[in-house]
Amino acid sequence: MTDTSPVPATPQWRTPPNVAKLLGVDHHRVLTWIKSGKLVAINLADGSRPRYRISADALEDFLHARQVAAAPKQERRRRMKFRYFPD
Repeated sequence: MTDTSPVPATPQWRTPPNVAKLLGVDHHRVLTWIKSGKLVAINLADGSRPRYRISADALEDFLHARQVAAAPKQERRRRMKFRYFPD
């Protein structure tokens, strides 16, 4: 018998180092985003050392909040041509 259950493409919960690798930043940057409240995470630790997990939805919300709109296209300014005729 074969298992036909769908396998998710990405894990439901990610660790800060995993998110850092995905985004191409240092894991300390991800921890800073979590501590500042920019990236929502849960702490699974009982003790003093935090063990954060970031949900796929929280990561998606974070990325949408940081998305930059394309800059509007500017008209090109034409340079004025000056002709210089020495006497």
